[in-house]
Amino acid sequence: MNKKNIVLILAAAIISLPFNLFGATVTVKGIHYDISETTDSVNVVGRQSHSRRVVIPKTIRSNGKKYTVSKISDGAFENDINLYRLKLGKNIKSIGYRAFYGCKNLRRIRFNDSLSYLSYGVFEGTEWIERQKPGVVYCGKVAYTYKSYEVEPSSVSIRPGTVSIAVGCFIPAKELKNVELPESLVEICAQAFEETNIESIIVPKGVISIGELAFNYCRHLKKVIIQGCRSIGMSAFYCCESLQDISLPDNLEEIGQLAFRDCIKLKTIEIPAGVNIIRGSSFFNCRSLVEVKLNDGLEEIDVAAFWDCESLESITIPATVNRVAMTSFNYPCTLKTVVIHSVIPPALSKDAFPNSNESIFSQIIKTYWSCSEGRILYVPAGSIDKYRNAEGWNHFDTIRDLSEQ
Repeated sequence: MNKKNIVLILAAAIISLPFNLFGATVTVKGIHYDISETTDSVNVVGRQSHSRRVVIPKTIRSNGKKYTVSKISDGAFENDINLYRLKLGKNIKSIGYRAFYGCKNLRRIRFNDSLSYLSYGVFEGTEWIERQKPGVVYCGKVAYTYKSYEVEPSSVSIRPGTVSIAVGCFIPAKELKNVELPESLVEICAQAFEETNIESIIVPKGVISIGELAFNYCRHLKKVIIQGCRSIGMSAFYCCESLQDISLPDNLEEIGQLAFRDCIKLKTIEIPAGVNIIRGSSFFNCRSLVEVKLNDGLEEIDVAAFWDCESLESITIPATVNRVAMTSFNYPCTLKTVVIHSVIPPALSKDAFPNSNESIFSQIIKTYWSCSEGRILYVPAGSIDKYRNAEGWNHFDTIRDLSEQ
């Protein structure tokens, strides 16, 4: 046997080996799973059979190890025209983007109560979705999408027991003005109400997260009451240009980048103590913002956090803050009064100019922070000299003791 044939035989043998030997994919009863030695759960990624019925199990076994089947990955069964009936295992919590998109003969689906996340377009192009009545379409305890009437209603009440509003759920309902959310709700996913005409909303206290772009371009949204939420995603309230009143809950821990960018009518905001960083451009171009309350627990004000907030004339920075990005404010001269409770001057970081040398950095600081107008910086007793010698803070015309405030 020559070397060429030996190479071909070895190559064929490698191709025919079970994928799990490489830690990638296994096939069990015709269904493909992504598998990893570092976790006890697996994702469904497709199938090799052409049967009309697919049953996703609760668990599988591979190489003597038991795995929980918890997710169906993006595009796993996309355009599978043979699929007619689907049963989801009791451990399936998440179904990815277009997982069953274009399965035009899929007519029957059995959901489970564990399902809590549906991405965009999961069941579009199936017979199942075509057979649903107009209104909110539910997949178990998830509000999946809104199937429009000829004339869209202005109000919707999400049914009790619902735990999640799926990705892009109400994108088809542009005329929606009012929505009532149930106390059972846990998550509002990305783009859930994007570009609708919603005017106000109360987020129940059981909600854990508001996803990215959830209320993006809701131009008529005026009032938001968030009774409970740990995380507000990136651009969640981007360009809600009518938003005037929003209350953030005490249990909030994270505000994403650009979360309130271009909320041009927002006048006041209080950042709860659990938030340790105001991320980049969170309040970019909130041009009507006149009052910002920052609580102890905050550690960092990031790049352009309050950029173009031209009406903001005063701010109080708690003692826990140790870093302020140099371009947190691009109108530093409009800040007539800055109160800082930190004994050590917070670092004024180079942020957008990390590679600049010290002389260039000093010039940039002067560009952003030097003013011919009178400004007052209030600092703790005994810290005046520290601030007078700190780059950036020394550009304030007057530095006084907090007791003089």
